[in-house]
Amino acid sequence: MAFACRCARAALLLTLSTAGTSMAAPAGPARAYIEATHVVAPEQVGEFSLERASFDPKAKYSGAGFTYESDDQPRPVISVYVYPAGQMTQDAALRDGMAAFREDLRLAQEAGTYGDLEIVDADAFPLSGTGEVAEDAKGTPADAELLAIIAKASRIDGQRLGLRMRLPGQDVDIQSAGFLFYKQLYYFKVRISVAADAMPPDAFKAFADRAARILVPAIQAVNIGACANATITLPSDGSPEEAGGILVREATLHQGYNCHASRTDAKLEALSRGARVIEIGYSAAEWKSE
Repeated sequence: MAFACRCARAALLLTLSTAGTSMAAPAGPARAYIEATHVVAPEQVGEFSLERASFDPKAKYSGAGFTYESDDQPRPVISVYVYPAGQMTQDAALRDGMAAFREDLRLAQEAGTYGDLEIVDADAFPLSGTGEVAEDAKGTPADAELLAIIAKASRIDGQRLGLRMRLPGQDVDIQSAGFLFYKQLYYFKVRISVAADAMPPDAFKAFADRAARILVPAIQAVNIGACANATITLPSDGSPEEAGGILVREATLHQGYNCHASRTDAKLEALSRGARVIEIGYSAAEWKSE
């Protein structure tokens, strides 16, 4: 039904776009692009239980932190950090985010937080979607093209680092995995660590991958503010097919920002059941649409 509604709106906008019209939601009182983000972390997701949550309003750009534990032994430490990124492409977000991630590791080693830090491997780690459309879902060529656009625009890429290190004063090797994703205008960083002799490397990697694939989709950054109002400009000299592709792509990208005009529109009350919610407030000067 959601797809049908999106297509109905697309038909209306495409009709008007041939005159070069830029369509936007009705203007309202000026408000911040994001007035508040509610980071919603479920208390229980599959085998993973939320042990604690943290947020320092004086350091809100560091975002919210969540610690999960697994029901399975030996219970690796699982930390998820959700902090603001801004409106970017997936490629730019991961490039900048991973550069900062690696720099933080370097600084931590220099500060003595870690010893003998080694990046064992680094690879892409897409969280969802491949950009491909299943054969039985393609329909007509036009349908297949639109579905491919939606799949690509809704894809969440990621990066994974395999790490080994020692903690100060401990004669124990630690194996760790770090993941970074860009979703809902935020970075989602996952760190999972356990003693190297507690789990075989292959078992630890499988565990860490599973934890990232389960926890990151489950945790939501729900944004409230003017970001709910999307403006999509369609070219006046393009074909209906080109305009349709632009509209579907931009609408899908905007949907992925998880922006809402109000808490009611976001259904926050329902989302908050069985979850820990951290609210991060912003002024109009702190968030911009570009």
